[in-house]
Amino acid sequence: SFTITTLDPLAMFAIGHRQESLRWSDALTINRVYDAEDSFNNSCRFEENMCQNGGFFQQGCGCICPENTIGKFLETDSKP
Repeated sequence: SFTITTLDPLAMFAIGHRQESLRWSDALTINRVYDAEDSFNNSCRFEENMCQNGGFFQQGCGCICPENTIGKFLETDSKP
């Protein structure tokens, strides 16, 4: 028997797993809510977001990658 159960039985796997960092989609939502994308683009001295395939700058001017992308500007799809 479980201490906590989800309404969706397929979501049970998500409970209790610790992540070292935010998922790309969570970080994107936070950046949009706080309107941080333009701030990072400006502080990195780019007129526009150079990160490709839906990626975006983070503090320190590195790109945050969507799942299955690699490269300096996330230009390569890494799906098998």
